[in-house]
Amino acid sequence: MIEPFVIIIILLIAMVFFIWGRFRYDVVALLALMLATLMGAIPCKHIYDGLSNLAVITVACVMIISQSITRSGVLNIVIEKINQVSYYSVIHILVLAVITAIFSAFMNNVGALGLLSLPPLKS
Repeated sequence: MIEPFVIIIILLIAMVFFIWGRFRYDVVALLALMLATLMGAIPCKHIYDGLSNLAVITVACVMIISQSITRSGVLNIVIEKINQVSYYSVIHILVLAVITAIFSAFMNNVGALGLLSLPPLKS
């Protein structure tokens, strides 16, 4: 009966650490999983069951691809063009929404989000 409350508390603590950004996301997530297991909210035999979920695999792959694209420098030209066009925040949001719509028409929405959540161009 206490497991739901333990999970909620662990998720809230993890969310604070995610927002804070001091520690890597994977470390925080694994620590939250370990804490939930130690508290008895997750049975030991089911610790890694969630990692086989297709959504988790998709998000992990999108993060890897997004980081690869960022480090390659391929999107620097596109980001510069978007920054030139979007002087106002409304135009910037509109441009990003149109790009997201185009990406989402041809690929998974999680993939489109991953591509558009790349870090800003460093000048």
